[in-house]
Amino acid sequence: VDADQEALKDLEEVKSYILEELNCLELVTDNDEDKYIDYKCDPDNKEMGSVLKKKFDKKLKEQISKLSSDQLRSYLKDGHLMLGDIKIENGWLRVDKIFKESYQTNPDYGCASNLTTCALLQTKLDHNLKLLGQSREITNKIQRLRKSCGVSIEDQIEVYFEIQGDESPMLNEALDKHADEIRKKIKSPFLHRSSMQPRQVVIAEMSEEGLRVLICKPAVILDESKLPEGVNADVVRSYLNSFNPDAL
Repeated sequence: VDADQEALKDLEEVKSYILEELNCLELVTDNDEDKYIDYKCDPDNKEMGSVLKKKFDKKLKEQISKLSSDQLRSYLKDGHLMLGDIKIENGWLRVDKIFKESYQTNPDYGCASNLTTCALLQTKLDHNLKLLGQSREITNKIQRLRKSCGVSIEDQIEVYFEIQGDESPMLNEALDKHADEIRKKIKSPFLHRSSMQPRQVVIAEMSEEGLRVLICKPAVILDESKLPEGVNADVVRSYLNSFNPDAL
């Protein structure tokens, strides 16, 4: 939230980075500050008292405490402010932006602000957000497993999954809806274990919270119907799996 359109433009330019770092779905910018925040200020009592002397009295302090957001915006822009015949100089007021009480006390939001930045985070989780969160946790588990077995992001692998134990409707739904996103993040095939080839080489596997994940070497799909009579398909498959896929 910022009245400065240039500041909002700068945020839009790094939008993808912000979304990734904060693990958010959407970034919305708004220049209507009055909808979300109030400008507040505190006087520099020492500085103002030394300059204004007796003029820095209770009446002036009360006027300062009642300054509106528009007046404080003008003070920041112009570098001074007139209160009657008294000129409030630049630096005499410490100005901050503070979110309205309705946002600060709302359990569906988290907010933080200072003079340069005001951010409001919607924290209420609906069903879709829970599914997305679960899919991202699956992605993190795969990446941790990949790292633990020394497989880099450039290595060719195939990743398989299966749900173990009692059926988890939310886990099933997360995999159904977000499998493509997981596939893009891990930059590898992401398939159900039923799609694994016989005797496919497993590099690493893990089972956690009802989900089994297997990282495998890419497998050659063998058309057994084309093999000459008497040739053992398992032997041929094991032989082919011993090669680097790039060599085949």
